[in-house]
Amino acid sequence: METLRTHGLLPGQEAQVPPQPHEGEIRTDSPSSEIQRLQEQNAGLRNAVSQMRKEMEMLSGHLPFAQSEERSNANPEPKAGEDSAPPDYVLALEAEMQNLKHELKALE
Repeated sequence: METLRTHGLLPGQEAQVPPQPHEGEIRTDSPSSEIQRLQEQNAGLRNAVSQMRKEMEMLSGHLPFAQSEERSNANPEPKAGEDSAPPDYVLALEAEMQNLKHELKALE
């Protein structure tokens, strides 16, 4: 979230696109300035994605030791009557991760 705020991108908001001139209006921007503006916007988005990727890699490397040890010592077979489904927050995180992967592919 901090990276998005840093780059002026907030979740749930569309990228700020200037209004297009109506038919018959004289366009003051040349195509080359429009291309340059889009290239600058693209560079900003790439920087934001790169920063987010670095943060995700850094966060994934900070798994608590106790949690990883607990998983390695866990009994692989669930006990009778025990729910073997992952908690809701794990499912939510996995779904969010898939959405972010799709968004990243769309940006590249």
